[in-house]
Amino acid sequence: MSTDILPTAPPDQRADHLDGLSPRSAAASAVNAAEIVVLSAAGTGAPVAWRERLAVAADHEGAAAAELPGTGTIVEAMVLSTCGRFDIYAVASDADRAERELLRWVARRSGAPVETVAGRVRMLRGRAAARQVIATAAGLRSPVLGEHEILGQVRRARDRAARSGAAGPILDRLVVEALRASGRVRATTALGRGSVSVLSVGVQLVMASCPGAGRRALVLGRSRTASAARDRLLAGGWDVTSAADLSAPSRLGTFLQAFDAVVTCTGTSGTVVPAHTLADAAARRGSTPLLVLDLSVPRDVDPRARLTDGVLLYDVDALGALAAPAVASRRAGIPEAERIVDAELTHFEAWHADRLLAPTIEALRGHVRDLVVDALADAAPPGPAAGPDAPTVERVVGRLLHAPTRRLREAAADGSGPHRALLVQLLFGLDDDLAALRARG
Repeated sequence: MSTDILPTAPPDQRADHLDGLSPRSAAASAVNAAEIVVLSAAGTGAPVAWRERLAVAADHEGAAAAELPGTGTIVEAMVLSTCGRFDIYAVASDADRAERELLRWVARRSGAPVETVAGRVRMLRGRAAARQVIATAAGLRSPVLGEHEILGQVRRARDRAARSGAAGPILDRLVVEALRASGRVRATTALGRGSVSVLSVGVQLVMASCPGAGRRALVLGRSRTASAARDRLLAGGWDVTSAADLSAPSRLGTFLQAFDAVVTCTGTSGTVVPAHTLADAAARRGSTPLLVLDLSVPRDVDPRARLTDGVLLYDVDALGALAAPAVASRRAGIPEAERIVDAELTHFEAWHADRLLAPTIEALRGHVRDLVVDALADAAPPGPAAGPDAPTVERVVGRLLHAPTRRLREAAADGSGPHRALLVQLLFGLDDDLAALRARG
């Protein structure tokens, strides 16, 4: 029975210059305008008390991401804010400056000094950053190893960032590879075994706490997690009352006294259930404890309530710790899952390298083609000029540039592609050719 009482963050850090040679134009510097940077606050290194200072409501992820581009350094961004993590995925023209901008942005949101933020988040760039995004979607970086919910959360964060204009082609492609890795990990490794998450562990805890008939639960919130908790409790035979919050009842202690369990996930900012309210409800229940699951970040329930006799309060970190034994069998799948992540990372890097190098290669071919045409025209005997034979020109250009083009693409595999592409631009003076390419769209 259900009752509705209320309406509803590359291993070798290469420099952006070459022995004193600096990019001389926007066309040249654009070669480096695509490094992945990640700021991450997740897991035991960032407890819930810290993550809730950073949390963004799910439907505000796009708006938050839209605050980041436009500085001239960060060109794409997406924000992923869940009960277990707060991440920013960005594409930047200067990774050092981008990291500083991200830290300052998080400092403003959290009210903490930049130095404090730097000590509580993890910063990644280049290959390590791209790998982190893919591994996160695959469930390898979750508080509950292999959790399934993260897949949808990453997809929705990407969609929201795209709708806000913050995400672009590079993050989109990275997320595509991440989602593909996630599907393969779940289908082919032990990480896809069963369904274990903070939510499932919490529901199992509720079920076990009060066996028998006549069990009543209050579910607060209209979030996806709250709806899922409601559905699972109903399927388990519980009498569930749903509410958006606790603003309606006038005598909260008396109201809560009637329930055996309270599950909250409102997605709002600030305390929804005060400690004194739970203390009042527990006192009225006598020796029967009141089980409270706070699945929200920021937390809905005043954490001081766990010191109250008769109240058993679990937040997402406590439930994540309880899930550890349940996911032990999944650890055998980690090596294969990591290989899948590496394979999808290789796909992304190949695409990324082609995307970065394509303008330089195209401009170089056009530049050399013009030189060949001019040289053949100069070498032609006097008389009516028909112009150089086009197939011949293309064969000469292809032979001249076969080795340089192949080596540029090979260089991309070790992260030096942009570095070498910039050198090619400078040596051949490709500014005008690149500008013409941009003008053609």
